[in-house]
Amino acid sequence: MVRAHGGGRARIGFLERIFGGGRAEPAPPDGDPVRIAQVEGVLSDVRPLLAADGGDVHIVAVTEDGVVRLKFVGACAHCFQSPMTIRGVLVPRITESLDWVREVDVR
Repeated sequence: MVRAHGGGRARIGFLERIFGGGRAEPAPPDGDPVRIAQVEGVLSDVRPLLAADGGDVHIVAVTEDGVVRLKFVGACAHCFQSPMTIRGVLVPRITESLDWVREVDVR
């Protein structure tokens, strides 16, 4: 016989708080809407890879001098592989696709 314990949902809620499972919408990014849309277009190719592991990336800002500021959320925010994802996936895809990007800053 299997008995359900009432703490199951509380445990999931705890994990969602830690790993960013909440569904709150991020603040709109700062910067030129055209450039933000261009970065979003590049990120749309990367997002399924991040989502497969329970994470995502949000645009924080795109500055006039070509700096793209991103923020990892969900599992990606705490993943020990994030530096490799930044150097091996995000930075090359963004800088190769958008010639105006001078720097990619991920937090």
